[in-house]
Amino acid sequence: MCTFSNEAVMTPLLLAAVLLFSPPALAQAAGGASADEARRLFAEGKKLVEANCADCQGASQGALADGLAKLRQALEAGLTDKVAAYRALVDGYASLAFAFSRGDSPEQRAALEEQRRAYQDWLALEPRNIQVLYDYAFTFPQAADRLPVLERLLEIDPKHGEALFAVGEIDLEAGRVEAALAKMQKAFDGAQGELAVSLGERLLEVYELNRRPADAQRVRARLAAIKVELKRLEQGGQPG
Repeated sequence: MCTFSNEAVMTPLLLAAVLLFSPPALAQAAGGASADEARRLFAEGKKLVEANCADCQGASQGALADGLAKLRQALEAGLTDKVAAYRALVDGYASLAFAFSRGDSPEQRAALEEQRRAYQDWLALEPRNIQVLYDYAFTFPQAADRLPVLERLLEIDPKHGEALFAVGEIDLEAGRVEAALAKMQKAFDGAQGELAVSLGERLLEVYELNRRPADAQRVRARLAAIKVELKRLEQGGQPG
């Protein structure tokens, strides 16, 4: 008759099995599977969103909605690169709002609300991301809702020309003409290149509408000089 000692003998194979199926190891394996699933969902969702954009040939609303759902599922599954998911969600909801919804319809408003929520989640991770703040501001149709976001942006970057000019436009709509013109002029003065041309042409129109011929002439003169410089650069010249 065979007898066994009361002391268990842990062979290397038994030790490996115990470690493999221990609670921490099982949790780690589950976490790895979850991470893989999150990455798979993200990759599939991003591909669907990109393939069904507003300008994509053969775009399908159903496929786009499926892509957006997969991106949300990836986040719920613990996707590490959340910023990439929010960027794709923002683009996808824009396509849903403007390519697959009628203007000012309940469907469009719902898509834009989801886009704003994605921006908010993105900004929770990157609160000082200037471009995201600027884009987020213009998801609001009302100037009163855009203004706090633009002011938050300008606290971070007081020289952001587009945001400063946009705040000037809000002042103008509210009848604060002098404050508006001061902000718009400051934005134009600090801008260079193509941005200066864009802001300058808009400012010129405002001066002309408000019968400020001297101010309009100064803007017109600088615009002409900037356009000459840009043309020279296009032809291979060195920056002046």
